[in-house]
Amino acid sequence: MSRISYANVVMNNSGVNNGNSAENIDSQSQRLNSTDDISVESNLHPLYLQNIDHPGLVLISKKLTGTDNFGPWKRSINIALSAKNKIGMVDGSYPRPEDGSPLRAHWDRVNAMVISWIMNTVSDEISNGMDFVTSAQDLLEELHDQFSSVNGHRIYQVLKDLHALEQGDKSVEIYYHKMKNLWDEYAVLDAVDGCKGGCTCGNLKIQEAKEQRKKLLQFLMGLNDSYASARGQILMMSPLPSIPQAFSLIKQDEKQKQGSHTAMPFLANAVDASKSNSVNSRNQGSKSSLKCTYCNKDGHTREQCYKLIGYPDKKKGKNKPASTGTTGFRPLPQVASSNHVDVLTSSSGVQGNYAGSSASSNSASCNSAPTLEQLQS
Repeated sequence: MSRISYANVVMNNSGVNNGNSAENIDSQSQRLNSTDDISVESNLHPLYLQNIDHPGLVLISKKLTGTDNFGPWKRSINIALSAKNKIGMVDGSYPRPEDGSPLRAHWDRVNAMVISWIMNTVSDEISNGMDFVTSAQDLLEELHDQFSSVNGHRIYQVLKDLHALEQGDKSVEIYYHKMKNLWDEYAVLDAVDGCKGGCTCGNLKIQEAKEQRKKLLQFLMGLNDSYASARGQILMMSPLPSIPQAFSLIKQDEKQKQGSHTAMPFLANAVDASKSNSVNSRNQGSKSSLKCTYCNKDGHTREQCYKLIGYPDKKKGKNKPASTGTTGFRPLPQVASSNHVDVLTSSSGVQGNYAGSSASSNSASCNSAPTLEQLQS
């Protein structure tokens, strides 16, 4: 194929009218959109399979469990099939070729592959009743008929969750994405049809702007009271920012608050450490400046030197053990067996009389012990 320069193209097309050039562009686009001129070995063909494609491939992580997650599941499986260029196998845009077509066998193989991919994303309870479906389009339509007929209940649940959703103990990011998922699911479940032939009156843009403003206010109302200042600043903007812009502003405010909370303990510890270091340095400086002229040692003066004034008594201030005897009483002398009586008294007068009688007797012998009458007198 010969190469054509830009100048030759301009010169050759100079005499061609605009109508013919438009027809050429249309014919070229139709030829590109048609799959007849595309080989099955090309990745642009719907029947093309890669080397990594196999029946056990799992396209999406979520599994269809019932009416509660049918909307998100269907959207996810359609996106995955579109990425694989196999959406035409389930929406009817690429039907089965007629008998005798060389692509009939390729279509059957790709159809079986798509059925396996869809069944891999369905729970076992649901897939047990789909074993004999022979078309990927019929399989998806049957699932739609079974689980999309109760959309009213799911719409009610989604709206209820939206109105009750608040940030609480969740981060701003988790709170925002949870609300956004509910918005997207509600948009899929309760889709609004646009004007036929394209909207030219501008009402669709007005409705979209109102819906975005409603979502923005709902997002701001669910935030915690700690974001009241940032929320007030956003509401004062004219025009109001979009929902992603408001989320970015709230996220920045959250990071600033987290940074201030983590910095405060660090600053407090640093201040305490500096105070303790300064006190220790002052104490050490005051002690190091002292010098004893008697023993030539540091840390004290001559007036405080123990070698000069004497070491303190370590036993000073300690209480001596109390006497085991009775305080204020003297022990009675042993009484002779002939005059033995039990005397129990605590009077000081008796002790004084006894002391006088014993002193006058001038005898320390126990044989001259006083009688009971003498003690009582």
